[in-house]
Amino acid sequence: MNILVADDDVASRTILTALLKKTGHEVTVVDNGIAAYDILSAEDHPDMVILDWLMPGKDGAEICRELGTVRRKRPLYIIMLTIKGKKTDVIDGLDAGANDYISKPYDPGELYARINAGKRIIELQKELSTRLETLEENDRRVMRLLAEKELIMREVHHRIKNGISAISAMLRFQADTSGMPEVQSALREAASRLSSVDTLYERLYQSDGFEFVHLRGYLDSVVASARCIFGDPCSIAVEVDVQDLAVAADLAANIGFIVNELIFNAFLHAFEGKDSGSIRLAASHNDNETIIVTVTDDGVGFPETFDIETPSSFGLSLVKGIVSQIGGSIRHERSPRNAFTVTIPTNDCDFPPSPLHNG
Repeated sequence: MNILVADDDVASRTILTALLKKTGHEVTVVDNGIAAYDILSAEDHPDMVILDWLMPGKDGAEICRELGTVRRKRPLYIIMLTIKGKKTDVIDGLDAGANDYISKPYDPGELYARINAGKRIIELQKELSTRLETLEENDRRVMRLLAEKELIMREVHHRIKNGISAISAMLRFQADTSGMPEVQSALREAASRLSSVDTLYERLYQSDGFEFVHLRGYLDSVVASARCIFGDPCSIAVEVDVQDLAVAADLAANIGFIVNELIFNAFLHAFEGKDSGSIRLAASHNDNETIIVTVTDDGVGFPETFDIETPSSFGLSLVKGIVSQIGGSIRHERSPRNAFTVTIPTNDCDFPPSPLHNG
């Protein structure tokens, strides 16, 4: 180990140097505080210094205090050596920044023991520093990988969204150019289903992450898209009352499919023979840890033979299948308005661990 001996007394530093070299240490010697400070503040400073308290230029306590402001990459162990032996002197030396303290005259055995103790501390500090550097490098590597992953995910979402948008646009074009009402209806329904997926990808692409989606904005877009694909039935008023909460993307996708089918079904069938009407969508997270989604309309209603347990249309069959798959339930009522109420169970992983979850 490389040790600096800083002592202005010739006899003292000669004896000390001989003792240190006898135990195999490499020794550098200076006789004043300024030279000691210059060596200790350099980047390639020794591992340890035995520093006399009283020296010309700078005393030992002053050197310790000034070294406390120097940023260094390697540890430095300071042993203060002085004839001052009072407890207050020891406290002053340690407060100044010394790691240990030896009073003159000293016992060689005690000196070796304190040097060995300092050596162990230096080795531990070096090991800790190495491990810290490894952890910091691993952290930087993880952050780079996360950034790369986010870029890849955004590119994947962007490409998928573009593909879905193109297919939806082609279906709408086919519907507009078809002269058969049944074909137009089927194509528009298919385009509407794709559009709900497209809307979800748009929300994910614009958000800070890909795990959670704000339900209110997402369902607003689903309703607007369904209205647009159906042909912008301006005579039908749509009220949206959705709680502003963030939910997991997969849960949002299922809710979006359900809402899209129910809204589009209302546009398609609820107002046949009527000049105007209204649809209301409501969704909220309640104290029973469920999300309640309700779609109501003041249209002509379903025939008495209709049973939600055995739906005849593909759209409502799809709704019932999705509700069943996520462990929910669906109820249909005819009065005072035609209403579908979907109850969806939730758990903690369906919401982000942040203020975004206002349920």
